Amino acid sequence: MFDFLTCGFWSVLGGLLTSLVIAGVLLMYSTQYTKRGSIEPLPLVLCLLLFCLLFYQMTLMYGAIGSKSIALEFISACHLQFGDEIDGEELKSQMTTLIKENPLVSFFIDYGDLEDFDWSQPIKSLRKVVSREYNWYIFRRVVWTAVFTGIAFVGIMMSMGRSHRSRKRRRSYSFDDDLDLD
Repeated sequence: MFDFLTCGFWSVLGGLLTSLVIAGVLLMYSTQYTKRGSIEPLPLVLCLLLFCLLFYQMTLMYGAIGSKSIALEFISACHLQFGDEIDGEELKSQMTTLIKENPLVSFFIDYGDLEDFDWSQPIKSLRKVVSREYNWYIFRRVVWTAVFTGIAFVGIMMSMGRSHRSRKRRRSYSFDDDLDLD
């Protein structure tokens, strides 16, 4: 249970910090191109939305990373305890114990595709299945993070382009008004 709580705490903290850094960097980038280094409303809204989306994705990703280490440690402990001689029923019993103690692991273990599971080498097969499922899940979190960040970046760039054009127009109008052709 302590592993579960520790994993949850570090997942939330890691998700919070990573999201803050990414959204903060984009917000600071957007202020570099404003007239007085001020924060424009649209980039601020996009960065806040990005923060929320990234916080969710990063928390899930860090949770999966922590849960993966718990599952792989468990598999190594089973290997040390039983060696390669563990049978299917004993392995199922041990997995039930792991799932009761670490609810995060159950998401990935139940999610696993056991079609290519080799019961002649259950520990090796379980390690392969668990690693594959966790890696696939983590990869999807990274892709969603990149997509959300890219969309926010494009939105900020487009908003900076509009604000830059409107400032140019305002300057050209004020320049024409200042000319005295008498």
